[in-house]
Amino acid sequence: EGKRFEPDAADIVREVGNQTAGICLIDLNDPEASLSATGNDGAGGGLGGAEGDSLVSIPDFVPAPTPAPPTICFPGDQTVEVLGHGLITMNSLKLGDMISVGRGEYAKVFSFGHYDSNVKAGYLQIHARHLEQPLEISNDHMVFVEKDSYEKAVPASAVTLGDKLVLASGGSVVVTKILTVERTGAFAPFTTSGKVAVNGVVVSSYVSLQEKS
Repeated sequence: EGKRFEPDAADIVREVGNQTAGICLIDLNDPEASLSATGNDGAGGGLGGAEGDSLVSIPDFVPAPTPAPPTICFPGDQTVEVLGHGLITMNSLKLGDMISVGRGEYAKVFSFGHYDSNVKAGYLQIHARHLEQPLEISNDHMVFVEKDSYEKAVPASAVTLGDKLVLASGGSVVVTKILTVERTGAFAPFTTSGKVAVNGVVVSSYVSLQEKS
C-alpha cells in the first residue's frame, strides 16, 4: 500500500471496438480509473487519478497482416515411402517415420517446416519422361538434378526443360514439362539425412536462400 504502480505489458489495454474513436488513455497508477476515447481534435472525457500521474497512449487497433503462402513445401497428395508401410501421402506422414531418401536408404522424420492440411498454395508441377507422377514442389524448395555426372541441389524454380531429376531408385529422368498449379495442403518434412524421396524423386529437406535476380 502506498507503492506506485509499475506498468508492464500485462497492464496495457487496447480498445478495439471503435477504431474511429481515436486513442485510449490509461492511467497506469490508477487501474480502476475509467477510460476515455480522444478524437483527433483532442476533445474527450477526463481520467481519474492524481494530477501528474503518467498516462500511456495506445494506438488504434491495427489488424495483423495476412500470412504469406508457404514457399518450402509439398502438397498433401505427394507420396513418400515409409519403411514397413510402403507408399503413403505426405499428409499422413508422422514424426518418427523412417522414409526413403534414395538408393535404398531411409532416414527419420524429426520435424516439419510446415504441416498444414488446409492452406492453399502454389506449386511447380514438374513432369519428366518415365516418371509415373509429376513432382509438385514449391519454388524455393531444393531438388537434386544430375549435372555433368554429379548430383547438385538447386531451387525447383531453377529447373528447366531437359534437366535430369535424380531418382530414388537410382539414375535420372529428363524434365519434359513444367506447369504452375494450386493445391491444398503444405508439408515440409525434415529428415536426419537432409533428403526426402517425393514421388520417386530425390529432393532436399531444405529451402534455397539464394536471392532472386
